[in-house]
Order: sequence, then structure tokens, then C-alpha cells
Amino acid sequence: GGLLSPLLSHVLAGIDGRVPWLVDLAAHWQWLWLLLLLPATPIAALTDRRWWLAIGVAPLPLLTAAPVAPHASDVGTDLVIASTNVHLDSVDVHPLVQWLATQQPDVVVVLEVSPQYAEGLSKLADYPHQHIVAAHDPFGIALLSRHPLGKVAAIREAEEPVRIEAEIQLPGTCVALVALHPMPPISPVFHHQRNGRM
Repeated sequence: GGLLSPLLSHVLAGIDGRVPWLVDLAAHWQWLWLLLLLPATPIAALTDRRWWLAIGVAPLPLLTAAPVAPHASDVGTDLVIASTNVHLDSVDVHPLVQWLATQQPDVVVVLEVSPQYAEGLSKLADYPHQHIVAAHDPFGIALLSRHPLGKVAAIREAEEPVRIEAEIQLPGTCVALVALHPMPPISPVFHHQRNGRM
């Protein structure tokens, strides 16, 4: 049942209540469900051979309910966007710098940016176009870009985390981007708020 939770969570995404929230929480543990299934199946099969059928659901964690992104050849100018959560307690930007050097994204959204971490981000010469909204809570956010930013603003709405809305200026075109750190689904209310932003 736990391995089916990601697909079931996608189906229940537009519904409020405790059951969709609990399914959503279970969906974050699909690899744990797999680890429990693999040793449990042969043990259960010793008493009832029908349990061997359960091994057939093992590939379910490899499935995803997310839509398939368009292939680069199907769109115009290539734009690589990366998002990373650096954790609120982090102060050293060097691991991020090393990761960026290997991935080479054009635009980076950094989540959980503290004031101390923001100081390091402001010195990243490879990303001269920046909009940083640091915070002492887990909702600090930064937008770093190799390309110029057009309209850019930090939007704050009541009882919701700050989000950044920006336009990435590319040769001959402009791409709108919205970056935010949604509320973690630790309650039915937060689950509803998060789904309302997606």
C-alpha cells in the first residue's frame, strides 16, 4: 500500500481533508516501504505462496506522477534551472559552489537561505544577477542567474512564505519564473496551502 501512495497522492491532490494529507505524508517514504517489502515478502511467502505476488509492486517507486518535461529540442533557447535546499543551519557555500561547477545551471533557486549564507551567495561571480531574500526561518530564498533579470519582486502574502517572481531575459525572449519554498505538509492546513500554490 505504501508504494502506491505517490500515485494515490497525485489523484487526491485537489481534495482537502485528513486522508489526502496522510497519503501525501506516506508518499515521502516510498523507498522505506520498498525496504520493508523486500524482506517481508519471502518471510510471508513461507506461510502463503500468494505473497510472492507482492514482489510485483517493487518497481512502483520508479514510477512518477509528475508530467514529462519537454525535450530540449522541442523548445527554443535552452535554459537550465536548478533548485537546491541548503538547510537553514548551513553557512558554508563551498559545497554549493562545487555542485554548481559540475551542473552548470543557468538559473538557481536556493531555499532556506539564512543571512549568513546570503553573504556567501552574493559573492558568486558566475551568477551576477541575484535577488536574495534571507531569513532566520526556513523560508529564506534566493534567485541566482547568469542572465539579466527583468521584473523581479519578492511577494509576501498573509500566512504564506515569501516567493520571488522574476523575468529571465534571454536573447530574443523572456521567461517568467516563480520561486517559492512551499509549506511542508505537516498538517492538513499546510497540505492544502501547499497544493493551492502548485
